[in-house]
Amino acid sequence: WRATQLALRLTQDAQRAELTTQRLQLQLTSHCWLHEDMLAAAQLSPPISRGTFMVELRKTCTALMALQPNLAEAIEQKNSLVASAEQRLKWAAGANPALAEVMSAFEAAVAKNNDQLLMEQRLAGVVANICNSVLMYEALRTRTSEALANDAAFLQLVESTQQSSRLHQTLNTQLSPLEESLVKLCPPDSQIDWAWIAKAEALISESVKALMKKMEPQRVELFAACDAIKNKALTVRSLLSTHNRTMADVRSLLRYSWFLELDH
Repeated sequence: WRATQLALRLTQDAQRAELTTQRLQLQLTSHCWLHEDMLAAAQLSPPISRGTFMVELRKTCTALMALQPNLAEAIEQKNSLVASAEQRLKWAAGANPALAEVMSAFEAAVAKNNDQLLMEQRLAGVVANICNSVLMYEALRTRTSEALANDAAFLQLVESTQQSSRLHQTLNTQLSPLEESLVKLCPPDSQIDWAWIAKAEALISESVKALMKKMEPQRVELFAACDAIKNKALTVRSLLSTHNRTMADVRSLLRYSWFLELDH
């Protein structure tokens, strides 16, 4: 009995030690991958090669994604066969009521199987998305041309941000609204130089030309309206002169008629 208990305890200790070893190995591998550059400089290799793992993960993810259409097709075929079997069971249950329990058990088993397949299909989609995310982010940590270009662009962005911050702290000048609109119209690539000024001048000239072209119909209408107003003013002036002359004649006639009344 003691020997059996000792063997059981040793087996359990060995299993726990194996689990601990696996967990520590995963932690060691993740630590080595995180500090891969420094370990490579010291000529130390991780327990599992990150490149090999990424290749195997990409193959597995590709195979998993390729199985998704086949799984959906198999589910459709299974549903068709299940519908046919259920219909036959219904026909048989109509003639033999004792088959009702069999039909209920069959429907319960089919529902359970459908839930399991749906869960596995969703789980496969989640795993595939996680694998793609891992591959995408880990690919940025490799020494490929794309990863190096992204690193260089990021460092350039950090340097530009630092330079802009230093200029903002050292310079006390404030941009006017007109200057801000000019910068928005022609965002500078690096610094303000004569090339940027020439480009901004060309953009302003094009904008002015486009605005003048857009205003040309309104200008023609404005000139036509001014001419019409001048013509109307001349007409009103002529009518006013005629009115004044007529009123003078009427005044003379009224005075003359008044004198005639006085004579009588």
